[in-house]
Amino acid sequence: MIKGTWQIVQWCPDLVTREWVNIGIGFKSGDFQWFKYLDDFRKVKTIYGGDTDEHLKGVLEIVSDLFAKRVYGFSPQIKLIEIGFSQGETVSEILNRSYQRVVTLRGGQ
Repeated sequence: MIKGTWQIVQWCPDLVTREWVNIGIGFKSGDFQWFKYLDDFRKVKTIYGGDTDEHLKGVLEIVSDLFAKRVYGFSPQIKLIEIGFSQGETVSEILNRSYQRVVTLRGGQ
C-alpha cells in the first residue's frame, strides 16, 4: 500500500475575475512527487472560447517543467493546494482517482 498526500493544481485564467480552475492533481509520498494534468482541452475551449485552450496548453508546459524541478510559487495564477492523506495500491490508481474527482474539465463530453 502506497501512502502520502495529494494536492490540487489550480489555474486562474483571469486575475480580475479570480475564478480558479482545477487543471491537475499531485501525489507526494516521501521524497517523491507525481502529477497528472488536464490533457483534453475541448471543455476549456467551449467554456472560455478564443484561444484559451492553447494558452492553457502553454501554461501546463511551464507548470510541468517547473513542478518537476520542485518550483511551485512562480505565478499568482497557479496554486498547488495540499488536500490531505491518500493511499492506494499504485501511484497511478491514486492519481486517477483524485483526477476523476476534482478535474471537472477533463474529457470532451
